[in-house]
Amino acid sequence: MAKQKTELHLNDPQQTIKVFQKSAEASMIPLTIGRVSVDGSSPALLCAHIEIAEHSERVGADVHGAIALDHAGSRVLRGENGGKRLTI
Repeated sequence: MAKQKTELHLNDPQQTIKVFQKSAEASMIPLTIGRVSVDGSSPALLCAHIEIAEHSERVGADVHGAIALDHAGSRVLRGENGGKRLTI
């Protein structure tokens, strides 16, 4: 269960740096990502089964994840490219 949500504001470089520094300083425990599925409804939902190796003591942890697309696209509504779909 996640106890705290961290929002990353890409238009605030100082906040972005602080979030990554805090994550890098945290101790880490081994984990395995199992079943992964994507529900394509709006908004899309990514579900994953995460398994953590047994420890002799109970510990709390934040799990950070990132999703990277292999492409980008935008449907332009106005301007000189209005009505076009731009992709990379």
